[in-house]
This record gives sequence, C-alpha cells and structure tokens, in this order.
Amino acid sequence: MPTFSYHDGTAVRVAKALAYHDGTAVRTIKEAWYHDGTAARKVFTSFTPVNAAVNSLITGSSYAPQVRFQSDGSTLVRTFSGALAAGASWGTPTTSGAGAGYWIKVELSAGSASVSGDAISSWLQLNVERVWGIAAAPFGSVSERALTFQIATDAAGATVVASGTIDLSSDRS
Repeated sequence: MPTFSYHDGTAVRVAKALAYHDGTAVRTIKEAWYHDGTAARKVFTSFTPVNAAVNSLITGSSYAPQVRFQSDGSTLVRTFSGALAAGASWGTPTTSGAGAGYWIKVELSAGSASVSGDAISSWLQLNVERVWGIAAAPFGSVSERALTFQIATDAAGATVVASGTIDLSSDRS
C-alpha cells in the first residue's frame, strides 16, 4: 500500500495519523481513499496499538522461551522446536517502522526465573526489536516468569495505549 507523506520543512515524513474537524469535534481518520478515474485506491491506514496477551509456553524443551516485539507491530515467540513463530500483534495493521512512535516497558510479575534481554522497568523505544526471555529449565524442573507490558506514545509513559501479559515457561520435568 502507498504511504501518505508530507514535508515538515526539514524532511519528508510518513503520516502516522490524519484528522479533520467536522464542525463539532476533531475526528481521526482511520483510512483515506481516492478515486484515480478507474478505481478507488487506499492511500492511508492508521496504525493502532492493541491490547494483546502474548503467551509463550514451551514445554519439554531445551530451548529458552522468549518474546520479541518487532518495530512493525508484530511479535515473535520461540517455539517448541527452538524456531521463531508469529505471536499476537501489538499493533494493527503491521506497518514497517510503526514502532518509532511508541515506547514499551516490561515489569516482572509472577514466577522466579531470571529474565534476560532488554531492560526491565524502563521505557524503551520500539524503533528496533525488543526481546525478553528466560533460560531453559534444568532437567527435572520447571522455570516460569510472568511479565506485564505497557506500550505508550511517549518516552515518559504518560499515555499508555496498550498493555498485556507475557507468560514464559520452560518445563523439563
């Protein structure tokens, strides 16, 4: 799909949102279309963060479970085989570079497994992949950790637009 761009006096930017005043209030446009004489063409779709529960559960595996928040609004989770698979999206529709306007913070919840990856309890920009995971459980045991995440439109986390839970578990009992 084409992108809707504008020049801000310094550089060409891709529009994140379009709005109009209907005489009463300012309304956000979710899609913009134009007719080129032959057919209607979509030129803009707004990106919307969603409240998503991302669950990654690995049982009987020697692989370390992890979740990866992608800058396009998708997530990847480590599967039973150790491969990465698509998880629940944190935004829709997935759009290249959409994360540049969002920040994520992960907090430790239930469980005792150590968490590896990006910083905990800090707002991190989603302009790059952000990863959190736990080590594979030793043979004969279970490792678990629940994480909560928040996604905001600002680096201070003043405007949270999505939140959810991540359950990481490795069972090798």
